[in-house]
Amino acid sequence: MKIEAIRQTKVVAEIICDICGDSVVPDGQKQFLENLNGFASYGQLKGEFGFGSPNDGEKYCFDLCEACFLKLASVAEQMKTTQQSGGA
Repeated sequence: MKIEAIRQTKVVAEIICDICGDSVVPDGQKQFLENLNGFASYGQLKGEFGFGSPNDGEKYCFDLCEACFLKLASVAEQMKTTQQSGGA
């Protein structure tokens, strides 16, 4: 015997870039996806600080479109290069 039930579930309906405000999901893909629960083609920046840090307990999570992620990655690479060359 099958017992059927209708249940409400929470799904991810949209993913918005935290920098520019655009959707991270290409329009061409949205029409084929029922929900975005498994969508993983976007960038995320996460940080969590623990014991001993002046920012203990703070957590950060930013969802980023490809363009904003690449801009942020470029800035990080520039900072890394500057630090490695002894600059400030």
